[in-house]
Amino acid sequence: MWNFLRIIIIASISFVAFSQEENESPKAPLLLQIITPEKNEIRKYAKLELGFEVPERLNNRINAFIHENPIRGQRSINPFLEWELDIVAVFKHLETGQEIERSGFYYVDMQRDFRLNGWRNIDTEFPLRVRFAPTESGEWEVNLKLNVLGELYRVSQPLKFTVLESTNKGFVSLHSSKRYFERDGEMILPTGANLPFPSINNNRVWTHNPKEKLNLETWYFFQNDIQRYVNEGGKYFRFFMSPLATEIEFEKLGNYFDRQYAAWEMDKMIDFCEENDVLINFNLMYHTPIMQMADYYMFAHDYTDNWHDPSTPPHKDVNPPYAYSKEFNSRMPSDFPLNPEAMRFFKQRIRYIMARWGYTPAISTIELLSEPWHMNENWMEHYVPYDSIGALGDSARKAAHIYHREIANYIKEELNINHYLLGAVGKFPRGQESIFSNIEHPNIKYNDSSWFEKNIDFISLSYYASQPDKMIISKRGRSNNDCEEGENSYTCGIEKLQNVYDKPVIFGESDHGDFSNSCSDLEGHKIDLMRLNLSGVAGHYIWGAYMYKPGDNVTVLDQRRIWPEIVKTQNYYEQDFILDILKSGPEFGRQRSTIRGRNGYLKEHHYITNKDESNAVGVLYNRTFNIGNAITEPLQYEDPHGDCTINNESFHEAIEITWRPKKMTLQGLQPRTNYLISYFDYKNHSLVNVFEVRSNRRGNLNLVHPVLGKDR
Repeated sequence: MWNFLRIIIIASISFVAFSQEENESPKAPLLLQIITPEKNEIRKYAKLELGFEVPERLNNRINAFIHENPIRGQRSINPFLEWELDIVAVFKHLETGQEIERSGFYYVDMQRDFRLNGWRNIDTEFPLRVRFAPTESGEWEVNLKLNVLGELYRVSQPLKFTVLESTNKGFVSLHSSKRYFERDGEMILPTGANLPFPSINNNRVWTHNPKEKLNLETWYFFQNDIQRYVNEGGKYFRFFMSPLATEIEFEKLGNYFDRQYAAWEMDKMIDFCEENDVLINFNLMYHTPIMQMADYYMFAHDYTDNWHDPSTPPHKDVNPPYAYSKEFNSRMPSDFPLNPEAMRFFKQRIRYIMARWGYTPAISTIELLSEPWHMNENWMEHYVPYDSIGALGDSARKAAHIYHREIANYIKEELNINHYLLGAVGKFPRGQESIFSNIEHPNIKYNDSSWFEKNIDFISLSYYASQPDKMIISKRGRSNNDCEEGENSYTCGIEKLQNVYDKPVIFGESDHGDFSNSCSDLEGHKIDLMRLNLSGVAGHYIWGAYMYKPGDNVTVLDQRRIWPEIVKTQNYYEQDFILDILKSGPEFGRQRSTIRGRNGYLKEHHYITNKDESNAVGVLYNRTFNIGNAITEPLQYEDPHGDCTINNESFHEAIEITWRPKKMTLQGLQPRTNYLISYFDYKNHSLVNVFEVRSNRRGNLNLVHPVLGKDR
């Protein structure tokens, strides 16, 4: 009896001590400090970082969680979850009264250690921080509240600061046409590369070693690549948060401490982009965690703990599965978007991302998920339920839709992050009637209607095709500028999506397919870079532009060789006269044509004309020069079985094409008017020739052009 009472008394004393700590009344206001180096010259749209000294008792409880070393009688505090620790800063522009609320985040300072090929944590007196980019010059005031376990713990003294005018540019927004993007009132047409994540030497791509850590070398090369790309003139690239190297949450639910090295490196990447006025299309989630078994052998980073062994059925992966699979005892990726409790944790991940990087104008646009059609997919079994009919397909499509709706609403309506355009990725719905990313069939009960969501601002397409006629598969009739019944072309597909959803469309990634860029010596990339922007898209990021092996002398493996072509195309399409055409409410035209004595449609052209019909820009393409025959010499590459086969025999032989006798027609111009037509080659954009041609009474102009060969 005595032992029983003694236990009760001890427990009671512990409870009282804990209760007093939790109910401590707010006092000793926090002293905010500006910790960005330019603290005395704060500039409009530049990063302003604030910190404060964390009260010792709270700091001890945070460290108890971080280091998994509990303090007797005190509850540990997880600084990554807002119901345990919540930092709310309200910035007020004193002249206009505008108020902007931002969340704070837990920060771990780090240092690269090349000797260890990794990172070391560094002590900082400001582990709790807030970031903000002032949107107006003038006087500002910020007040901060610190909540612990849902109760007010401390408030800050008001901090006033002055923001100076600057040449920094603001956030990307929608153009009034709802077809394009603009920045500070000027239209932009982002053309860039996918620089998705560090992956040099495949470090941690398909590791079967649970103790393997990401090498510092991998991030070092990646940061250098971004700097090289920018130094060569690149202004736009697309980046992914991937469990391979850049994700902040994978192994542990709601605990991002072990992946702070990735966050620290992303800080450096964004700092560099801010300094050089570079814009990132930032994708919040690579698709492997929504797959049962990931593609390209990345089994260590999919939802389940299966690992494929060619000699046996899938067996248990020694690497930990996705935290959501483990914590919610789930084997199907669609479970977590459809589980409110799982999404509650996932939104905390989004909250942390927005708190740490959601301040910066260097992020141009945000995609919420890379390729949603991988939901529940088993790559090894070629099983893709997203495109199947029945309950499993409906579940996958519903999960993709709910994910986009919940995350978009959370960012814009709960976090009040309204300065970014949010996008949903999908497959290009080819065909006259299709409007969804998934296949469409009468027996499908649930379509992925993410693109209809009010907080989704743009459509991002992921589309791969190697055929040289892919941009105009079918088209008949005499009108180049109208989408005819039965026409299957990029331009009409883009126009259909724009009309249905009233949103801009970009190609978030496009390419010819696996290994094709190597066997074609990237010639297909150069052709696609020039013609895709003439289809009505608001931007284009080519995929095969980042893979290489450091120190390898086989140059064909180095896809970075395409960067100069990306930069040339970027600069070409952002010339004032082209942007003026796009602003005018342009006409989009395209045409395919045969030539005498040959089978098939061997040439095509695409163009846009401005509203008053005085100006046009376009591209002519000889389809017989393609990835199947564009190489100029025998090339050696790792996989000799890459898919460079062109199915249509009409395109097997590369021939030169003149303008006679089948002339291509430019339509929608002023009648009986002389036009100067300048031609540039697609490789280096140098001037080839200039012709003067007169339009007829209908405003049609028959093009006279140089010989279309391998160099133009």
